[in-house]
Amino acid sequence: MTASGQLVAYRATDFFNFRDYPFAESLDHGFRWINLKHFDLFNPNASDADLVHAVIQHDQFRDDYAGGGVDPAGTRHGHYWLQHITTQAYEPVGIPTMIATIASWAHQYGDVPQPLQNILETEIFDRIRQATARYQLKDLGEDCYHDYGRVHQDFHEVITINRTNNTLALIVAADD
Repeated sequence: MTASGQLVAYRATDFFNFRDYPFAESLDHGFRWINLKHFDLFNPNASDADLVHAVIQHDQFRDDYAGGGVDPAGTRHGHYWLQHITTQAYEPVGIPTMIATIASWAHQYGDVPQPLQNILETEIFDRIRQATARYQLKDLGEDCYHDYGRVHQDFHEVITINRTNNTLALIVAADD
């Protein structure tokens, strides 16, 4: 751990907007996107639960993914009020299940252009395969939705922990 006891540190964000790729039909992008937040892992011996908790507590987690960006004082995350998202809101997920979920979501309106498929393979699916642990945000139900939480039709989230290279990633795949 660092002197401050920090378990993870935010490094960067990659944003993959499906609108930036040439789909066969103009609206086949489905207003979808993937937000990939990279974190460095300071203590690879910390428990998975402690690492998931550290991400939830991080300022970068305070993002409603509705265009406003990160709000360090924010009370929303994705669909939900932040207060409802705890370590227990995440469940372990297997490699085939998580890849199938994101692939099905990405291909729901037809074929994905090859450049975007390459990104899915190298930036998302390979990251999921190489992780030493993966945790998917459960469906917490509409009672936990914030005031405009229904803005996303689809919302998929996974935290990948890679103790081999001391990294952690927060992957959100959703739509506008």
